[in-house]
Amino acid sequence: MKISIALVLLVLVSCSQVKKKASITTTTTDTEGPEWIYAASEGCLKTEICASGEGESFTSSDAHSKKALAGIFETKVTSEFQFSKTSFTGDEKNRMQEYVADEIKQQVNYLLKGAYIKKRFKKHGVMFSLAAINKNIAAKLITQELDQVDDEISQLYLQRSRILINKLVTLFNKREMLNEKIILINGVGSQRRIELSQINELKFKIGGDRKIIFRASNDTPRVLKKKLEENFTSIGYKLVTSHNNWLVEIDYKMKEEYLKVRGFKKFTFSINLEAKNSFGKKIGSYIVAKVSNGRNEQDAFFKVRPQIIKEIEENIDKLNLR
Repeated sequence: MKISIALVLLVLVSCSQVKKKASITTTTTDTEGPEWIYAASEGCLKTEICASGEGESFTSSDAHSKKALAGIFETKVTSEFQFSKTSFTGDEKNRMQEYVADEIKQQVNYLLKGAYIKKRFKKHGVMFSLAAINKNIAAKLITQELDQVDDEISQLYLQRSRILINKLVTLFNKREMLNEKIILINGVGSQRRIELSQINELKFKIGGDRKIIFRASNDTPRVLKKKLEENFTSIGYKLVTSHNNWLVEIDYKMKEEYLKVRGFKKFTFSINLEAKNSFGKKIGSYIVAKVSNGRNEQDAFFKVRPQIIKEIEENIDKLNLR
């Protein structure tokens, strides 16, 4: 996905650079200056989004104008994130928000590679620059990304699995924030294929027995087992101890590696998760492995614990539970 966007941008940025050389105008008069200094839209075509900036040099004013342009596309993820009636822990919410914020930031950075300096002006030793980006190019790139997210949401939703709710909610919020960018550019957004209410209903409307037995090896860290239990219960599963239910086995292993640093040790942690149906048949599995240094095993595990939990939660659908 990122490769295709990068290839499109390579062509678009090349075109914008040609336009940049042809459209820069510099004046050194002491007049009041052009109106775009005070209102960037005055120097903008209907097909552009613009922002102005100033500095002690044109290099500085160029950078400030592009930074101002980036500010137009900023997203306040925390206030806009939607969870509806599906419950999540605080850590889960934070991880979702961080992921979406990073994804949107990357998308905006791609867009800004196509930005160009349209005009410059100098007044009393102060430099002014007007940065612009083509609306059609920006809208095309964001729409391409949004369509791919919609495709992924539709494919995951068709699986009708509670285990995918976290991933679906994350993707839904990503598409909503991409859609906000399209509305900003065109004034009209893209219609949703799947509503958040439909995603949340997966927790309550999927039929069948949703009971799970957790069986962890004796040396499995307590916090790891607890976090996994919270993840399953948050999406509607009930933890039980009786037989004839789905089983999730957690096999935790630690291996001490050689490390030529006095006072520190190196450890490899591997967590193998395996799911079985009520007949004892394996239906899914995956392994998470991390390497960490510390004064002892507990210290080393503490350093990579957030990464391990995050990776487990992001791949939990590989257990193929329904």
